[in-house]
Amino acid sequence: MPKVEPSRKFAKAVLKMGPIARDRVRQAVGRFAADVHHPGLDFEKLKGSEFCTIRVTRGDRIVLRQSGPDAFELVDVGEHDTMHRRYG
Repeated sequence: MPKVEPSRKFAKAVLKMGPIARDRVRQAVGRFAADVHHPGLDFEKLKGSEFCTIRVTRGDRIVLRQSGPDAFELVDVGEHDTMHRRYG
């Protein structure tokens, strides 16, 4: 299982979300920590970038980056297109 650490930016973004969205983020992070390649997460590397994304919902993504051989930093969370523009 990978080590998963949230950044300050990620934590702030999660706090701005409503309770249902926060719960979905927690679920996605839990699935990722248990199985990086869980099919429902749609884990993908952003082209030309150090960042990757996982799916929270159909429209929301968590941006992360690998910070070690078995460690990831949660960088940001938000709407799919916004995250891809910002980090991709």
